[in-house]
Amino acid sequence: MTLDLDFRQYTLNNGLNVILQQNKKNPLINLTLGYKVGSKNEKSGKKGIAHLFEHMMFQGSENVDRSGHFKYVQNAGGLCNAFTMQDLTIYYETLPSSQLETALWLESDRMNTLNISEENLSNQKSVVIEEKKQRYDNSPYGTVNLNIYKNVFADTPYESPVIGYENDIKSFSVSEAVEFHNKYYSPSNSVLILTGDFEENTAIGLIEKYFGNIGNKNLPDDLKKFEIPEIKNTNTLFVEDKITLPAMYLCYKAPAYGSREEFPLEFAASILANNKSSRLYKKLVYEKNLAKSVFIAPLLLKFGGVAYIKTLLYKESDFSEVEKIINEEIYNLYEKEIPEEEIQKIKNEVEFADVQSLTSIKAISLNLFLSDYYYGSPDFINKKIDSYMKITGKDIKKSLGDIFINKNCFKMYYIPEKK
Repeated sequence: MTLDLDFRQYTLNNGLNVILQQNKKNPLINLTLGYKVGSKNEKSGKKGIAHLFEHMMFQGSENVDRSGHFKYVQNAGGLCNAFTMQDLTIYYETLPSSQLETALWLESDRMNTLNISEENLSNQKSVVIEEKKQRYDNSPYGTVNLNIYKNVFADTPYESPVIGYENDIKSFSVSEAVEFHNKYYSPSNSVLILTGDFEENTAIGLIEKYFGNIGNKNLPDDLKKFEIPEIKNTNTLFVEDKITLPAMYLCYKAPAYGSREEFPLEFAASILANNKSSRLYKKLVYEKNLAKSVFIAPLLLKFGGVAYIKTLLYKESDFSEVEKIINEEIYNLYEKEIPEEEIQKIKNEVEFADVQSLTSIKAISLNLFLSDYYYGSPDFINKKIDSYMKITGKDIKKSLGDIFINKNCFKMYYIPEKK
C-alpha cells in the first residue's frame, strides 16, 4: 500500500527548501520551519545552546516584541510551539487560512532579525536551567536518557543531553549566540513546509516576499558523518533515585534513522514488548507477575541509534530473573519460526497508526520534513507504509541478530533511594 499525498517542492535562490502540500478539508494552514541543527552540532563546553536557542527564538525580533510571537498567533486563533532534537530544531504554527501572511512574516522576521540581547539571553538561561531541574535533575527516572547517551553514544556528538549542562548554559555569551544564529539559522540550512488550505500561487508569492531576500550570513560547516562505536561499557550502572518502583534498562546499539533497518526493529519491538499481547508483556506482567510494564524504545538518529528495553519491576531482587527471561524470549524469537499471523497483526497496527498519524496538517508537515531530512525526499511519506508491508520474518530475525544476539549491552538498574 502507498499513500498519494501530492506536494510541490522547490528551492529559493538563497537555498531555502520549500515544500507545499494542499489540504482543503478545513480552513487552516500549518507552517513548519525545520532547521538542520541540533545538539550534535554543539561545540565542547557549549552543550545546550541548540535548545537554548529554541527559547531565544520566542524573545522577539526587529518587528515583534518579546513574547509577541505567541500573542500574534494566539490572537489570530492559532497555536505555535517548537522542539529541539539531537539532529534538528523545529518550529511550527497552525492558524486559520486567512492568517498565512502573518505566519510567514513572523517566521521570516525571527530568522532574519532575532533580538539577541544580554537581557533576553540571561532570562532564557534561567528558564532553561529551571526546566532542566524540573524535568531531569529532580524528576523520577529523569537522568535515564542522560546516562544512556553518556554510555551508548560515548565519544560522539550524541553523547550530551539535548538540554545541555548547567555550567555550559551559564557560560553562553551574546557574541556566541549571535554566531550560532548566523551560522545555523539561515535559509540554506532550513526547510519551510506549508500544509493546509491555501492557494498555491498566492503562497509562492508570499514566501518569496518574506524569505526571498534573506541572505545566508555564514554557512555552517558540514558536520562530518560519524559512526556510533560498539558499546564499551558493559558494566551495570546502579542509580538510586526518588522512585517507588525499581526499573531495569538494557541498552543496545541500533541502526540510524533512515537506514531502512528501523522497520524490522520496530516489528521485533512490537512482537516482544510494545503491547499487552506481546511476548514479554504476557510473560513478565501476566504469567510471572514480576513487572508492572515492559517496552522497547528505539531512539534512532541520523548517524546511529540505541534500542533500550525498559522494565518496571515490583522488587529489585528480581533484576537477574527478569533479565534472564528477556534474553530467553529474544533468543526464542530469533531461533524459531515467527508465525505469519503475528507479523500480519503488527502490519495491521502499523498501517492504521501511520494513516491515523497523518490526519492533521501539523503531522503531515512534520512527516514531510522528516522524510526529506532522513530519507532524502519528502515523497517517502507516501512510501513508508509500503516499507512496513514488505517486512518478513527473515527481516525481523536479521534485526534481532544485528542488534541483540551476542551483542554488548549497557545495563542500568534504577532503585528506590534508601531512607
